[in-house]
Amino acid sequence: MSENKKMTVPAYAKINWSLRITGVKDGYHELDMIMDSVSLCDTLFLERTHDGSITVDAMEQVARMEDNLIWRAAKALQEATGTGYGVKVRTEKRIPSGAGLGGGSADAAAALRGLNELWELGLAGTALEKIGLSIGSDVPYCVRQGRQRAKGRGQILTPCGGDAAYHLVLVKDEEPSPTGPVYQEYDRNGSNAAFDQEELIEALASGDPQQVAATIGQPNDLALAATRVCPQILSTMRRLQKTQPLAAWVTGSGAACVGLYRTEGDARQAGEALRKKGLWSCVVETRN
Repeated sequence: MSENKKMTVPAYAKINWSLRITGVKDGYHELDMIMDSVSLCDTLFLERTHDGSITVDAMEQVARMEDNLIWRAAKALQEATGTGYGVKVRTEKRIPSGAGLGGGSADAAAALRGLNELWELGLAGTALEKIGLSIGSDVPYCVRQGRQRAKGRGQILTPCGGDAAYHLVLVKDEEPSPTGPVYQEYDRNGSNAAFDQEELIEALASGDPQQVAATIGQPNDLALAATRVCPQILSTMRRLQKTQPLAAWVTGSGAACVGLYRTEGDARQAGEALRKKGLWSCVVETRN
């Protein structure tokens, strides 16, 4: 039997530049989002095994291993291809849970990408995205990464907005934001603000953070619902705004807020000020 192969795979967090809800279809919210990968990442350490077993360390506080998104990704890939290989997974978590930064989805997507290579499957990215959709709506995006416009449940992906890098600060309180209740609150009391996705895409392509800030406004249809479910987001946003970002908004279903800054130095100064206030904060750059 050959020696077990190993590999290391980064799992990059995502932010939403925008999140619009366009309707409901087959029980799922139809979305129109502009998403971006950022430099914050978890790390997956994969070791191929030959007995078909899948083991994942305690990356998430879940009652059953079967509820772990990495385990589910590996199992779905195994079942889709019929491979006899298995895997042992060790994780280093840096992306906070319940933040709207796609940590679980990023980990699942990294598992799909890494195991496709480690198990020598040779699947195309689109095939991995299709498998990913069965795990979660953000997983197809996290397989593809980069700056993408995502429609449908999040699986209809189109590159957009160029590849200019932007300097951001991510910040959140200790409390997580539960995605399900936020969507339920939106369904009860949500409203959609007027917002021009095309204008934002054009601004992102310019590479000018001030043009992006002038365009972005209030880009997230879930923001109001998120603050109702998790009122501490309002306090976090106020503290973020005191650092004078060019723009600030809630990403995903919260609880993380995002600040856009003109330079890396401005972002680092803001991140340090927020940490001194006792908040989790991370200075990141978009990566395309």
